[in-house]
Amino acid sequence: MTETRKRRKEQIVSYYTQRDLASLIGEKYPLPPSYRVLLQRYPFRITAYYRSLFLKANVADPLFRQCIPDLKELEDTGGKDDPLEEERFMPLPNLIH
Repeated sequence: MTETRKRRKEQIVSYYTQRDLASLIGEKYPLPPSYRVLLQRYPFRITAYYRSLFLKANVADPLFRQCIPDLKELEDTGGKDDPLEEERFMPLPNLIH
């Protein structure tokens, strides 16, 4: 399989919907309204490979915490919007690397 086909397959086999989030965090589908708000504000997409690296619904897993949005992210705790001043390094909107 060529590298392009592998990449395409990774894009096709990915998790990003409300139903996917429910299965990843161990919740029943449909999710409560707060999760719909969470996904509107913080959409996510992870490949099947990344999904295989962490245990289902193990919210203590560091990789899980990097990949899956948390309801706590909806809380307004004040502070600076960009405390590390990373926005200027964004090659695309919403992508920091």
